[in-house]
Amino acid sequence: MQDKLKLVIIDEDGNINKFVIGDVDYYHFKLMSDYAKEKYDQELIKDEIFRNTSTSALFLREQGEMVFLNNTSYANGIPDKHGRCGIIFMPDEITNSQLDAINSFKEEVSDYNDLVIYYNFIDEITCNTARAKNKETLDKAFNIVLDNVKKKGKSK
Repeated sequence: MQDKLKLVIIDEDGNINKFVIGDVDYYHFKLMSDYAKEKYDQELIKDEIFRNTSTSALFLREQGEMVFLNNTSYANGIPDKHGRCGIIFMPDEITNSQLDAINSFKEEVSDYNDLVIYYNFIDEITCNTARAKNKETLDKAFNIVLDNVKKKGKSK
């Protein structure tokens, strides 16, 4: 059985940090806050950044991390009639290690019924999106995103 992912963060070194429903009962923003506090300089971490899920994910994206949020509605552990849903925030640039990890990760969300990928942030309010409704459109969406995200030559 596939794990029910709550949150996935892929860092610039290609490390896939997974938080699974049931293993953690915290809100997305609390998990991202704890992750950031362990990884980043405390002067960079401001409490107001981690007041909600969106600002938390955007902060990590700005640091070069890819963030996946499972926003599926569950009833008794079963996805509702809309199926599995998720959101991905892509960093402006990805490393080769991240690219490999992202290609591995996308198999884990291939059965999602609705997946929105935010990428190429232009400013605080504007970015591009790609949307996938099944495995075929997932591959197309990731190809579009990965073709349009800048590549860093190597990992940190």
